[in-house]
Amino acid sequence: SGITDKKDRDTARYMADFSLTEKDVALLAGEKSEQARAQLADKICYHYNLKRFDPNATRIAEEIFRLLMRDASPEIRRTLSDSLKENIEAPHDIILHLARDVTEVASPVLQFSFVLTEEDLVEIAEGSQDVSALQAIAKRET
Repeated sequence: SGITDKKDRDTARYMADFSLTEKDVALLAGEKSEQARAQLADKICYHYNLKRFDPNATRIAEEIFRLLMRDASPEIRRTLSDSLKENIEAPHDIILHLARDVTEVASPVLQFSFVLTEEDLVEIAEGSQDVSALQAIAKRET
C-alpha cells in the first residue's frame, strides 16, 4: 500500500535525521505555531532519549528543554513530559518542574519518571489538592 510505504519512508527520514542544528533551535525559538513547536520538541526529545547527540548537543537539548518547560502552551509542555517520562537520565530540575505543572503536563512524569525521588513525590502529594496528580502518583510501579 502506497500510504504505508510513504509513512514508513517519512518515519525513517525523521528517525535518520538526528542532528541538532542551529536551524532547529532558531525554528523552535521563532515558531508561532504550537503544532510546529510540538513537532520540533518531539524530534529533539526522540533523539535525546536515544542518546544520539554528542555531549555539546546534549547540553543544548537540555537547555532547550528548560526553555520549553516554561512555554505558555500546555501542549508543548505535555509533549516534553510525555517524551521524557521514561528517560532515567533526564535532568532532575526539568522533570521536577514538569511534575509540578498542571495535571495534563504533570501526570506522565508523576506516573512514570524514576528521576523523581521519593521525597519529591511526597512533597508533591502533600502539597497537591489535585486528585489527578495524586492518582498518577498512586499508579506508579514500585
